[in-house]
Amino acid sequence: MKPRLGTSIAIVVISTILPFAVAAQTIEGYGFSLRDVGRYCEVFKYDESYGEVECSRRNLRPVQRACEVYFYDREHGELDCSGRDFRLLERRCTVYMYSEEYGEISC
Repeated sequence: MKPRLGTSIAIVVISTILPFAVAAQTIEGYGFSLRDVGRYCEVFKYDESYGEVECSRRNLRPVQRACEVYFYDREHGELDCSGRDFRLLERRCTVYMYSEEYGEISC
């Protein structure tokens, strides 16, 4: 059976749009999205294995208070947040260090 052109186009469109839809996903009960966390927060590495989240926007302060970063190697880490509110951040966001002390969050 030959694949239909419409099906192929739909798959391409969905696979192109889906990452943006996930990044724009709003954290329930809070006024920010995964994209906001990646855009306005960064990581300060204070220890070989741990770092803290620093955000430039006031509405992201709950992320700063609830989350820290665990580094599983020199340049890469993951968010570890207390409570259930930020499980989506833990699942969808990663950390990459761009210097010895600072890193970016990618969601």
